[in-house]
Amino acid sequence: LPYSPAEQDCRRQYTLSVWGDFFLTYQPCTTEELLSMEKKAQARKEEVRWILLDAGTSDDLARKLDHVDELERLGVDYQYKDTHELLCAVYHDKDGGSSDLYVTLLRFYPLHENVFQVTWH
Repeated sequence: LPYSPAEQDCRRQYTLSVWGDFFLTYQPCTTEELLSMEKKAQARKEEVRWILLDAGTSDDLARKLDHVDELERLGVDYQYKDTHELLCAVYHDKDGGSSDLYVTLLRFYPLHENVFQVTWH
């Protein structure tokens, strides 16, 4: 049934979804694929853990805080207890002061968010 010009103007023009037909043609993963993905995810977790441990032994405060900030922004910091230990070390660090504004910001925000008593002064 053809539409009149007035009806065609009223019809809503939808943009294509970025998902396309993904959900129409979705096939669940096989057991082998799922195990492979879990194995890769575990390997990545271990890789990140080693990066954190390496940063923890470093004297570079900005590097430590960068890693903690990245994990928090990604929303995976809860999986790494090492981040809390790094924050404790930064909090109790006597030489933690810095004249670099970026480092000061990186130092303040995660400490404040993790309920350390930190003031703006």
